[in-house]
Order: sequence, then C-alpha cells, then structure tokens
Amino acid sequence: MVDRDKISIVIPTYNVGELLAACLDSVLHQTYGNFEVIIVNDGSTDDTGKICQDYVRQDPRLKYFVLKENRGLAYARNLGLSKATGDLIFFVDSDDELIGCDALEQLMRVKDANPKVPIVGCTFSKSKSPITSLKNNLMLNRRDLFKYYLMDNYGINFVLAKLYDARLWRDTKFPVGRLYEDVATLYKIYAQVDQTIICNFAGYYYRRRPGSIVRSPFSKAKLDLVYYDQEILGFICVNFPELVRTARSRLYRNAGDLLRDKPTGQDKRFLRRIRRHNLLPAVVSWLSGERAWRK
Repeated sequence: MVDRDKISIVIPTYNVGELLAACLDSVLHQTYGNFEVIIVNDGSTDDTGKICQDYVRQDPRLKYFVLKENRGLAYARNLGLSKATGDLIFFVDSDDELIGCDALEQLMRVKDANPKVPIVGCTFSKSKSPITSLKNNLMLNRRDLFKYYLMDNYGINFVLAKLYDARLWRDTKFPVGRLYEDVATLYKIYAQVDQTIICNFAGYYYRRRPGSIVRSPFSKAKLDLVYYDQEILGFICVNFPELVRTARSRLYRNAGDLLRDKPTGQDKRFLRRIRRHNLLPAVVSWLSGERAWRK
C-alpha cells in the first residue's frame, strides 16, 4: 500500500482556553491519520498552556511550542511553518473546528485523485453544517482563482480550510506586526499555482468572536487592509488587467467598511480627518505617508 501524504496542521493559540479543547478534539478525531499537529502557544495567560500540555501527553502526533510573550498570529504561524515536516500544510485557528470526522479524508481523496494540484480546499460554515452552496467541486485556473479571491467567494480569501503543497510556503511568510495576515500573504501563494480545487462541502467551522479583528473598533492599524489591497491592485494591474475593476472595487469596499467602524480614543480624531475627504484621496494620502495623517 502506497503511503499517503503527511499533513502538518498548524494551530496558533492565544487565550482561548474555553474553546481550545473542542478545536483539538475536532482535529484529533479525524479518520485521516497521517498528520502532525503543531501547536504554538503565543504567550497565553489563561489555562491554554495546561490544556495543551494535557493533550500533548495523550497524543504523540502533537508538537507543542511556547512563546514567552505574545508575538502575534503571523509570528506564531511562521514558527509553526518552520517546525512542519509534512508534505502538506493545513492551518486551523484555535477557536475554530473541523466539521465531522472525515473533513481531512474528503480533502485527501480529492488531492490523491489530483496530485499535481497544489491547493485543495473546502468551504466554511458558521453553523457546523457540512452543506454548501457549491453543487460540484470547483477546478480553478490562476485567473479564475484570483477572480473569486477578489470577490471574497467560497472562503478563498482565507488561508484556512485548505491543503497546500508544503513547497508553496518555503519562501513565503506572514508579515509580523501587521494585521490582516491572510490578505498580505495569500495572493503570493496563489501567484505560484496554475490550478486550485475548492470542494463542494463545508469542512471548517469558522467562529467569529466579539474580540476578533473584524468586529473590533476602528484603529490606524486596521488600515493595513487598505495597504495590502493597494499592493494586490498593483499585482492585478500587471498580471490580470481584465480584473483591475474588480480589484479596485475590493479596495474601495474594504476601505469604506473600515471608515464606517466606530473608533475609540485617539483614533476618533484621525478618522474624522479621513471622513472630511473623498475616500480615494484619503487612501492615497495615507499610503504615501503624508505627515498630516499621522497627527
């Protein structure tokens, strides 16, 4: 019998002790058994450490690394990638879960049937239901992959819920100290592939918590999203000019959503200044680093 590919599952965790056990159970109970789990405790101050140690003692497939202080999701993911020994990479956030016991097995069946396809993913669910709107698996070329990515369809704009050939991550890392790590990184991964498959089932339960970046108040740091969207627009202009309008719409949409967020503290003054201008001049002024926007 031919050995099937080994999956390295990277799970950064920070102060989610109340949800961590459910996450780990959903991974360890998968019927596909050839995997390792790389847990990176990003300086948690709750009972996350104890929970991780309990699981590590029970299952040799778990590798556990502890950071003395909180370094952020990007740093933790990069550390996990550096410790991975698998043929494939799969990311899970520690407040999320895999749906059912065969999520990895379903992905691997498709991967086994299409070994030259470097990314095989599934869709998300917010209710732990495996049902998705996709009637059939999506086989995407690079151009169509970027089209769906720019439109935020089928979870393609998230790094989660996908099997990646490990080679894709050799020279690509998440930007440390910045928000919206997925946006900054995924388009560089997608630029390396000719084909991607998105399977017609929801195998990943995505939990949106009140303290998440998406639901947090406006801050200057959240303008990282605008910066990365501008970067992506430049890439699209060179490689897929027919998608420029879609990329520009994404930039404006995301920037507009940020400007509608309710700010707190010193960011109120900053946001008031931006709102006095049309969106495009505000975006361009910030990206060019004009001193006025930093006061």
